[in-house]
Amino acid sequence: MLLAGCDGGLAPPPPSPLAVIEGTVYYNGPWPHPDSVRELRFVAMRFVPQSTQELLLRFNEIERSDTLRRFVDSDTFRVVIDLEGVAADTFRYSGIAWKFGPNPFDWRPLVVYDRPLILRPGERRPIVLEADFRNPASFPGSP
Repeated sequence: MLLAGCDGGLAPPPPSPLAVIEGTVYYNGPWPHPDSVRELRFVAMRFVPQSTQELLLRFNEIERSDTLRRFVDSDTFRVVIDLEGVAADTFRYSGIAWKFGPNPFDWRPLVVYDRPLILRPGERRPIVLEADFRNPASFPGSP
């Protein structure tokens, strides 16, 4: 005797708790000396940092990409964020972070996305950034 059954029919699977920020950064103008470009990453923060010191103090709250390629015309990035149990999350400050020296405090914003990113589980947010080392962004609290 063979019995067949259905345990939920054709209901869609539950939505993924993961959200994705992905994009492309285009570099305009000349690159600085290689000693001044040690690392580049896309970062997204739920807070607006006022200084490098605040970045280091709240490092665990920063969503970040893998290291970006240097001395190229453009590169892509991707950050996967787990929003399990959250209806939505807001990233108030995001962009490309630039490590310009050997010390832990030698980070600064290169380019900042111009608006908050609001993400929901299962959502994918593509963004495009244009960076220019001759005109880098600054921390909101700096003169």
